[in-house]
Amino acid sequence: MTVITGQLSTLDSYEKRTIHFVTRLARFPRTFWGLLIVGLGFSVLAIAQNGSFLASTDVSPLPLPSLEPAQDPVRLPTIPFIELPPPPPPTPASVPSPPADPVAALGIRVAGRTFGTSVRGRPLWVYTFGQGEEAVFVIGAIHGNEKSTALLSAQLANHLVDNPGDIPAGVRVLVIPIANPDGYLNGQRTNARRVDLNRNFGTGDWQPTSQASGGRTVSGGSNPFSEPEAQALQDLLQEERPTRLIALHAQGEVVNPEPDEGSRLLARTIVDLTGYRYEEEWVYYQTTGTLTLWATEAFGTASVTWELSNYSNPEWDRNKDALLAGMRGTGLVQGAAIIRFQPIETIRFSPITPGS
Repeated sequence: MTVITGQLSTLDSYEKRTIHFVTRLARFPRTFWGLLIVGLGFSVLAIAQNGSFLASTDVSPLPLPSLEPAQDPVRLPTIPFIELPPPPPPTPASVPSPPADPVAALGIRVAGRTFGTSVRGRPLWVYTFGQGEEAVFVIGAIHGNEKSTALLSAQLANHLVDNPGDIPAGVRVLVIPIANPDGYLNGQRTNARRVDLNRNFGTGDWQPTSQASGGRTVSGGSNPFSEPEAQALQDLLQEERPTRLIALHAQGEVVNPEPDEGSRLLARTIVDLTGYRYEEEWVYYQTTGTLTLWATEAFGTASVTWELSNYSNPEWDRNKDALLAGMRGTGLVQGAAIIRFQPIETIRFSPITPGS
């Protein structure tokens, strides 16, 4: 042991670890080594006996199932063939339904034509009666909450269907029952973009904000004719170049002309036949960018704002004669008396140019 220890300094680390391990094993008692050798012997004997047992045992493989058909197979009942109907065609992709059209509910008994669409895509309808060169417009519901104006316009249209003789010679009457269908369905004054359409026309006094009844502020749009409904009316009036224009509103029981003689005469005719008030100056609140003023400035049209007495009742019997007189362009007022069935001599303004 002394020799080994003295020579450890000349060995590398691996050799040192090996010698150290053998030295530690040599220190185990002899009993341990004897038990270890006996245990290994018993293990070898058990393995040998188990092998001889397996060799002497007759292990037969499991029988495989026969693939031959059975002598008497079970017969299943015959199921009759049933022909199924063909499958239904594939359902097409859902198409959004068109927006509701409020004009359809008015029951106008004649075909009209569309001249544009609203913000929500609803059609704008005009109904034309007669083929004369002189165009006369009656326009309702440019404010959607004024439903009596749409009803009165529809009643006029159906009256002309039933009484074509009331259409004046040389005149074509164009009736627009609802100029603001989105607002009409929502029961609101403005269109779907919250713009007051009767403040959105390109008049000399147009402003982006204006007023309505009670002095409340309303939008006139981002610029003149910014709204599709106003654009469509602009295009239609430029095409037709009306001589007279009646814009129906509610409520006020008042008639207000634009500042030209033809408009004043038309307003006085309506007042005489209805008993409404005549208001030459609109002093209740500021109005800018109105349809009637634009038509007068652009075409010299005799234009009036006709405020009905309420929002729901069109009062056809009260207003019928005045509408027919407005179509004819009759009624020169001399003081309190009225001489009917005389042509109105309008004073036409020169058309304005943008920016003037």
